[in-house]
Amino acid sequence: MDTLPQTGTPAADEGVRGGLARMGPAAGYLLAAFAMFLFARSHASLVCGSSRPIHRLQLAATAERAGAAIAACEIGAVRRAVVLDYAFIAMYVAVLASGAVWVATRGYRVSRLRRAGPAMAKLAVIGGAFDAFENGVVLAALRDGGGESWLYSVAAVLAWGKFMTLAAVAAYVAIGLTGSVVMPAWARSVYEDRGPTSTAVPGDDPGRWETGIAVSGGGIRSASFALGGLQALDDTPLGFDRATRVSAVSGGAYMIGAWSIARLGPGSTADAWSASEPAGRGDHDLSPEEAHLRRHLDYLARVDDNRPAPALVVGLGALWNGLVLLAGLWLLARPFGWLVQADFIDPTLRLAYDHPDRVTTIGYHQWMPPLVWAAAGMSAAVLWVVAVRLLRRRTGSAARRFEAGLSRLLKTATYGSLGLAATLTGLLVMMPTAMIEIPARVLSLGPDHDPVGGAVVLSVLTGSGVAVAVLAAIRNRYTARILRLGGVLLGVMAVLVGGWIATHAAIEGVEATFGTWSAVAAVFGLLYLVLNPDWWSLAPYYRARLRTAYALRRVTDASGSATVTHWPGRTEPRLWEVASKPMRPEFCGAVQVRGTDVPTHAGIPALDLTMTADAVTIHLPDVGGNDPRELSCTPRQLAALMASNGNPRVTTMFAVAVSGAAVAPSMGRMSQGPARALLAFANIRTGVWIPNPRWARHVAVEPEPDRAGDVASPPSYPRLRLSYLVKEIFGVHDIDDLYQYATDGGHWENTAITQLLRTAAVDEMVAFDAGRSEPQSTLGLAEAVSMVSLELGTSIDIDIGSRRPSPTGVGSEPESTAVRVGLIRHRRGRVGLIWYTRPEVIADHSAVIQAFADRDEVFPADSTINQLFDVERYEAYRRLGYENGAAIGRARAGLVAAMRASPNLEAFRAGTSAGPRSRAGFAVDEVAQRLRTEAEYQALRAGLLSVATGTDPNDVGCG
Repeated sequence: MDTLPQTGTPAADEGVRGGLARMGPAAGYLLAAFAMFLFARSHASLVCGSSRPIHRLQLAATAERAGAAIAACEIGAVRRAVVLDYAFIAMYVAVLASGAVWVATRGYRVSRLRRAGPAMAKLAVIGGAFDAFENGVVLAALRDGGGESWLYSVAAVLAWGKFMTLAAVAAYVAIGLTGSVVMPAWARSVYEDRGPTSTAVPGDDPGRWETGIAVSGGGIRSASFALGGLQALDDTPLGFDRATRVSAVSGGAYMIGAWSIARLGPGSTADAWSASEPAGRGDHDLSPEEAHLRRHLDYLARVDDNRPAPALVVGLGALWNGLVLLAGLWLLARPFGWLVQADFIDPTLRLAYDHPDRVTTIGYHQWMPPLVWAAAGMSAAVLWVVAVRLLRRRTGSAARRFEAGLSRLLKTATYGSLGLAATLTGLLVMMPTAMIEIPARVLSLGPDHDPVGGAVVLSVLTGSGVAVAVLAAIRNRYTARILRLGGVLLGVMAVLVGGWIATHAAIEGVEATFGTWSAVAAVFGLLYLVLNPDWWSLAPYYRARLRTAYALRRVTDASGSATVTHWPGRTEPRLWEVASKPMRPEFCGAVQVRGTDVPTHAGIPALDLTMTADAVTIHLPDVGGNDPRELSCTPRQLAALMASNGNPRVTTMFAVAVSGAAVAPSMGRMSQGPARALLAFANIRTGVWIPNPRWARHVAVEPEPDRAGDVASPPSYPRLRLSYLVKEIFGVHDIDDLYQYATDGGHWENTAITQLLRTAAVDEMVAFDAGRSEPQSTLGLAEAVSMVSLELGTSIDIDIGSRRPSPTGVGSEPESTAVRVGLIRHRRGRVGLIWYTRPEVIADHSAVIQAFADRDEVFPADSTINQLFDVERYEAYRRLGYENGAAIGRARAGLVAAMRASPNLEAFRAGTSAGPRSRAGFAVDEVAQRLRTEAEYQALRAGLLSVATGTDPNDVGCG
């Protein structure tokens, strides 16, 4: 439902007046609720000399504790207070139930939370029912003046159920009220619109033969390898300038971004990054761009341009994260300590520290409620199983409806009771015990509250966490396990620190420290409104580092010689300005969707994100037979929203940095579970929160640049807040959020093959895959073949094995592993070609590569952790890519020649086995083997022969 006009309208650009207007209903609701609360509670309170809330009686659980709660009261007054409590029940049920329904669509964007509104309203009614039954039990217990213990036990069980359910509803309503103030009206108006159905099918135009290039991730390894390949194919029909679309991920995006800026951007140069025969090259033979890159191969660690070193950026960010998160933990833990030391849970907690030898004892009023709720949950589960088996035998629509209704009721009772039991066990049993035993015995917090022992333990844990992070960085083999262990240690440390804070609060009491807590809460609230967690992440540093090496422009000095310099951040052309030719470079990232209801293929908690000069698009997959859908906006719209909140400019290098954000708390298919918290806390965050394209296309104007060159009149859009740092820590990423967490494209698919075939009508493509450290691995290609089939309904018929058998059945042909060719069969039947190459040293490579491989046992399998190449290693990978690209050019020329000489498929197949093959003949054999019909052959032949073959690259080896 596209109901809103484009931005610039009052509906989209509400500003301060819109925010004040949204505060009105919320403020009125809160005022009415508070007035009803005070009115009802004043009649239901139990006043006997001093204020004694009636909940102390309701939670007593024993006759002795109940008697102590009402010792100074008359029984008649107690009964009247309980009766008047029924009026309070009716009022708070009405307020909470109506509030839950009201805030569901006005205060929440996440679909699951919006749908929870009616359920929360029912939960409020259930809580009220618990309260009503509990009051009846209390009245029965008071009938003889004292009551029986079992009646008070029943009342306590019901009371704890009431408080837990109503607390959940109250939290839902309170958070929703806050959301209703900050969420713009347009976010509610277009909520159900998830973008248009994708209708573009690659290969629809039979009149043109379109080519494309896909470059994988792999850091500097992939960038160097791809540079050589692009240079080798530059003057062929598969060259960069002739491609319809060039898609790249991560390290491949470094080089595609560099070529795009230098060849397609303002002041572009046609021969930028070009190279001739690689033999005997020196600095004087290089293009100015490549010479600059060779001098700046250590760009990620350079400190010669007045920028801080990465270790300092990480350290300061981690320190700031620690301060912010510690303040938040302190604010949450102290009220919990006040709650636990209250009389109705553990009134002896504060006294325990005067007796360090005290053995922890859990009273009847603490262990009995969770035990009863657990028994109730198990009983409901048994009834559920029995009912399903008995009712399954019955037929008829009425019986099926009855079965479904009873199953829902018993399911709710089972999970609700067990959830209550688990919550009450933690609140009444586990936490009080931990707050006594851990501070007194583990952290040495005795009668004098000596913090030394606790400081020692926490220092050891902190040092362990740092050691884990360092070890994970230098030992790639054990990175996943170490990061998970580090996340667990961080969680343990948070629990210990939180428990320590809560225990101090319980010892000191609420009266002594409430003023300090309020002041810290006010300061924290101000920081929440002002701070953007992306400001101190690694992302700004990472973008700046990439720009110094790859975002280059040529300048000519007085003597006429050309040199290059990088574009400063504020003057670098925007993404939509680097696209003056029909070809559009595409930078592929991923958005994290953990915890969302959007289905994904292979269980990958991420979706494909593509960024071009025309569109920024999140691709929702085709799952269950539905057409794929897109959440898309233009880069100008995205830039307008980002500029309004002081975020980075949407430039080519911004897209490159998003595509290359390899290390982040959430990493799609490579996520490490508990490691999320460790990576976020340690500020290892290269991902970026970007406005959701789904919202951006409805509210963002595409304004003309103003005099300063920035977008004019940006629309109102909620700011990034500290809550998004919490979302990174816990991995909360929903497709309906105002912001999406964008990271490395390899977190979804690392070869860029799927992205290229999705967004361009490509008939012939070249894929440079340097994404795997293992030279024999074809896992990246296998993942791409599977994903293309699932996502697009397109099939890729190509050899995925490490060695291809010889057509004669004798031996194997290792030369085919460095360069491969396969067929692409698009959804509507059109056939195309895919040329695939990866870094692997084979017998036909030149002596230079063979010599480097003999001397270096790692090459060509350097880990992506190694991003600091020296010139020799860089040149080895670049030359490897050049020779493989040259091999593709020769193989293509041989294939075209064979097709020109073969009018039909039979003749083409007959020619593949006649006489000794040329070094490029593997392509002819492969294509002949995989073609199925004469129609496929004729279509492929017509397309290839319609394109000029160009000049074959120099014969430099790698057959």
